[in-house]
Amino acid sequence: MPVFVSELLTPQEVADLFRWSRDNVYVRVARGQLPGVVRIGHSLRFRAVAIRQLIEDGETSKSTNHRRRSSR
Repeated sequence: MPVFVSELLTPQEVADLFRWSRDNVYVRVARGQLPGVVRIGHSLRFRAVAIRQLIEDGETSKSTNHRRRSSR
């Protein structure tokens, strides 16, 4: 099934939805924490349906709770 451009979001659009920085979006992609990643050449896009589902499921809170290492 083809993906239409209107069904794709840019990293900045995803950042705006979650009130994150664009750099934070790239970090989460590198960690495998964001679904629906589509690479078009060197560009990164996200399937809107996957991001919408992530928002509806409230899964973003799980990926923001990282344990910090204690400085012992």
